[in-house]
Amino acid sequence: MGDVADAYGLTLSRWEREETLGAFIARRVGGYPVVGDDIDWHGIHWIVQDVEGNNVTRVGIRLHG
Repeated sequence: MGDVADAYGLTLSRWEREETLGAFIARRVGGYPVVGDDIDWHGIHWIVQDVEGNNVTRVGIRLHG
């Protein structure tokens, strides 16, 4: 998540910065993400667009504002 945070100006804890995007989403949806899962977090709407096995391979984002 560190690269994502840097790209969008998000402030994350050290632990969150080291977390993968897939793990970040899984923690918030309560299990392995599937295509179509979505969350709102830090003014961003995150949508899982592609999954291979248990790995999130593509996520769409929409900035609220």
